[in-house]
Amino acid sequence: MKCPNCGKKLKEMKYPAGFCFECEACHGRFLSLGMLRRGSSNPKLLDDLWARAQVSPKDGRDCPSCGQTMKMVTERLQGKFIELDVCLMCQNVWFDPFELEQMPTTL
Repeated sequence: MKCPNCGKKLKEMKYPAGFCFECEACHGRFLSLGMLRRGSSNPKLLDDLWARAQVSPKDGRDCPSCGQTMKMVTERLQGKFIELDVCLMCQNVWFDPFELEQMPTTL
């Protein structure tokens, strides 16, 4: 899999809640919704994210896994607005550098 930001190869990383893929060049990360739910202190936020992605009119980047265009969802986390790319096919989320740290998780 290649990074949708810079095209570098994604490296598999192990977390207590499961595996994710990280770009060693730009530090973006690609995680499954399942892993995010397992490590989340706020699963409702993820349910809302998924529901909004399904109706989002905004296209995001191409999914590193399946190549489909992901849906872009704006999320307010810790007082900041971030745009997340959600793959409806793979049920994965792309986090740009430092976005994952804004999520209420215990990864």
